[in-house]
Amino acid sequence: MDNRLNEIRKRISAFRAEMRMVETEMRKQIAHEQDCTAAGTRLLAMRQELAVMIEEFTALGGAVPLPTVDERLKANHRPVSRSRIVKLPAPTKGRVLGASP
Repeated sequence: MDNRLNEIRKRISAFRAEMRMVETEMRKQIAHEQDCTAAGTRLLAMRQELAVMIEEFTALGGAVPLPTVDERLKANHRPVSRSRIVKLPAPTKGRVLGASP
C-alpha cells in the first residue's frame, strides 16, 4: 500500500510540473496574442486527470491533515529581537525642534 502511495505521489508531482509547462506555454501565447485554445483545453483536461489521481491518493489513505490557522501561526512565530526595536525621540512639550531657546 505504501509503495502505491509513493508511486501516486511521484506521478502527481511530475504531472504538476507538466501542467506548469503547459500553463507557461499558454501564457506566452496569450502575451503574443496567439490562439491558446489547444493549450487551454489541454490544461483543463490535465486538471481533471489530476483530480482523479488525488482522489485515488486520498482513497488509499494518503491525505495529509492540514494544520489549522492557530497551528500555522504557532509554527511560524519568531520573537522580535531587542536590537530591531527602534526608540522614538521624547516628545517636545511645546518647543519647536531646531529652534534656538
